[in-house]
Amino acid sequence: MAFVKSGWLWRQSSILKRWKKHWFDLWMDGSLIYYPDENRGNLEERILLKFHCLSIKSGADCGDVQPPEGSPQDAMLLIHLRDHTRIYLCAESQDDAVAWKMALEDAKYFPVSDLSASMHLFLAGLNFYSPKAAGAMEMGSLTPSLPRSGQLGSSKAPSGAQYRVILI
Repeated sequence: MAFVKSGWLWRQSSILKRWKKHWFDLWMDGSLIYYPDENRGNLEERILLKFHCLSIKSGADCGDVQPPEGSPQDAMLLIHLRDHTRIYLCAESQDDAVAWKMALEDAKYFPVSDLSASMHLFLAGLNFYSPKAAGAMEMGSLTPSLPRSGQLGSSKAPSGAQYRVILI
């Protein structure tokens, strides 16, 4: 699995409301992880955006929370979680905040998971996917395809359509 975005962001503590700089990694699977420094030695928190994030706001939409001293209001980010927790972040600039917001939203709505070799074998055993027939992995989702002789496994859905697994 690979990073989508990494870098320094200010994070406001939930109790004392103090701003502290943290190193953030946003992973392709939608995990937002932050550490006290870029060495990634001590994980502080991992948030699975797909499951825990309700919304991501930026700039004036973050409310009355004041950014760290010397930072503009338009560099603010707010991640609102399902448990009603609010994570206030601040980037170095408005452009950086916009880039983080776009990356966070993409990771929330379109996470990418890594399909291991064992999953390929499992799918091939179900006749949903044939690596030999498909050639290489394709991007997409589980979609019906019209039967073509010799292209896919022999299983047919009740409607007569065959299915192929295409990774997204």
